[in-house]
Amino acid sequence: MFVSILKLRDDYRKYIPNSYEMHRRLWMAFPSGIRPDIIEHSEFLFRQEVERPAVIVQSSIRPDWDKCFRNSEFLLSDPCSVRETNFDYKSGDKLRFVVRVNPTKRLRVTVHASSKKSTRGKRVGIHNEGEIKVWMERQADNHGFSIEKLEIRKMGVQKIIKTAIDLQITAVNVECSGSLIVTDFEKFRLTLHHGFGSGKSIGFGLILTLPV
Repeated sequence: MFVSILKLRDDYRKYIPNSYEMHRRLWMAFPSGIRPDIIEHSEFLFRQEVERPAVIVQSSIRPDWDKCFRNSEFLLSDPCSVRETNFDYKSGDKLRFVVRVNPTKRLRVTVHASSKKSTRGKRVGIHNEGEIKVWMERQADNHGFSIEKLEIRKMGVQKIIKTAIDLQITAVNVECSGSLIVTDFEKFRLTLHHGFGSGKSIGFGLILTLPV
């Protein structure tokens, strides 16, 4: 895996106004329309930092940032840095983590009260901190780790307009951090590579880790 850090000019949001447009820009660093096997393995995750004008990108192939910013190098405040990592962890390891997530749930809609039958309703964001904690614990169970310590920072609702198709996306922006224990390294390895939760194309799901 490759981890890139893109340091941007302070006013970059004038040119890349939201995370959907950021995803479109970052995609330019990866091959498309060349070979199906390359496309299949060119998935990337990204995270826009809040405290500083920077973006962290994790990808399965080495990105070509020169290509990505060929006509817009002025957006960068420093050259892009890229390092390769192998996630050399094992089951039982204790790690610090931070991840920005869009926690959601699907509503149940009762069809007939007499029969008590229900059908799946629309997916909505989770705002309650207790429900977010339960959501995170369920994600951990499904993705090869357990949460030892959890801090939840609610960052508001993120509304994004996909101008190309005239569609508005609403996401709950939550940052979770703390410590975890790897319980199933193979599952956890896939989680590190592919992230978890919804909204990966708008900057959610990338879990960053460090050994304790």
